[in-house]
Amino acid sequence: MQKMLSRLAVTAGAVTTVVALTPGVSLAAQDVMTTCGKTKDSMSDSRVPACRGKFFSERKKGTEALYLSDTSSDGRSVAVVYYRYDLKNIGPYYKTVTAGYYRNKQWTLKMREGTKIRFKVCTAKGGSIISSSCSRYVTGIA
Repeated sequence: MQKMLSRLAVTAGAVTTVVALTPGVSLAAQDVMTTCGKTKDSMSDSRVPACRGKFFSERKKGTEALYLSDTSSDGRSVAVVYYRYDLKNIGPYYKTVTAGYYRNKQWTLKMREGTKIRFKVCTAKGGSIISSSCSRYVTGIA
């Protein structure tokens, strides 16, 4: 019985390796969301995440969407810093929302199937990102 289990484990390991290394096998699409640090919201007088960023794979046929929202009335703008692994120059790239509280923007991206985007969201003041407010990096897959 133990010999049979050993053979099964070796066979399963070999199959896994072959699938992982086979060219043309793309990664499954993956949406992802993150929020940046909390700030004092002047309207509710409570601490809330200052911004939210989302990546939507397959938004429309052949396109993805990167979404950024200002979720706090703290007087700061919000920014997304991202890297696109489907481009020769992977980044960093920057997009901002400066219109104020509860404003958001969506950018349509054309990415090859199975390629990755890595991003974080932050607050900004006077055009400068406040690094202590940034979320951790998250990764989405087109």
